[in-house]
Amino acid sequence: MEEVPPQIKTILMEAKFAYLCSAFDGLEPHVVPMFFFYDMNNNKIFLLSSHRSKKVEILESNSSVSLTVDVRNQVNPFLNYGVMIQGTAIILDIEKYREIVEKLVNKYPKFVQMEKLETRLLYTPQDVVIKVKPELMVYWRGANFTRWKAS
Repeated sequence: MEEVPPQIKTILMEAKFAYLCSAFDGLEPHVVPMFFFYDMNNNKIFLLSSHRSKKVEILESNSSVSLTVDVRNQVNPFLNYGVMIQGTAIILDIEKYREIVEKLVNKYPKFVQMEKLETRLLYTPQDVVIKVKPELMVYWRGANFTRWKAS
């Protein structure tokens, strides 16, 4: 398999928010900002969600997703950069993926502390882990683009 370009790995390791887009077959897209964790060793993206959320309802019928992670420059849009990921999402039992929750807590310590979530660890037993397996990633910086495709 072709190695993921370093600029894609860097933004996925450093960026704080992902915009997850899902859609029922043939219907309007549903886009939501989310905290995420990128597992660079396995090239997977993990997110947490309530099992009753609209996105989980959609993913149960259509597992195709798109994610965008970007950094925007308010003054000069040619300095913007980011990555768009298309892939397949799988809904996982949160109790079996506590290490992912721990990694998210470590990535967002100020949020956890501010929201007094230390005892809740960002989730309840009704939450789920969403694992995204990238199939296509497109990185951009200004008007320059780099593609990565799973083989």
